[in-house]
Amino acid sequence: GDLAGFVHIYDSKTTKILHKIHFKDNIKSIEFSSILQIITICCEESIYFLRPIFLEKRVKNDIIHSNIIPNIESKNFDSNKIYKWKTYDKNSIQKNGLLFSIHWNEGALINFQWHHKGDFFSTLSKSSLGQTQLLIHNLSSLEFFSPLSKNKGNITCFSFHPSKPHFYVCTHSNIMIYDLKQQEL
Repeated sequence: GDLAGFVHIYDSKTTKILHKIHFKDNIKSIEFSSILQIITICCEESIYFLRPIFLEKRVKNDIIHSNIIPNIESKNFDSNKIYKWKTYDKNSIQKNGLLFSIHWNEGALINFQWHHKGDFFSTLSKSSLGQTQLLIHNLSSLEFFSPLSKNKGNITCFSFHPSKPHFYVCTHSNIMIYDLKQQEL
């Protein structure tokens, strides 16, 4: 991905371009969920979840089409929330691989990261006032929570532990460990 919004997906063995897509927003990060076989593109105002045609063949038990997309379409989301979900028609899915997206109502996204089990992801955004906001999202329930109840400074980095139920959050002056099981710092 680049600042002009172009994403090119290459085959690492043949160096052939497998998929191209353009977004009208600056790309901040790109993540791949091997569990869900989804490529996630985090832009300043939106997060796009896509599965190009070449990845469709790898999917065995597709919870995206059977559970998550119907869940997004059936829920009425409050317009005062931080973000809103959007699904795409079959034409867009076949052409671009776009499945669904999240659009931020206020502020700008900085980063995105998947949990290794695939059902959770975290986002870091900056409000219009310049404060960072960290959220952990559950894809199955379409719910989110903030692991930090109080502002402990501007967040610079965050990460899920690869095997333990821990979530690490770094600011300029602190390193915090949030226990995902106990749901406490």
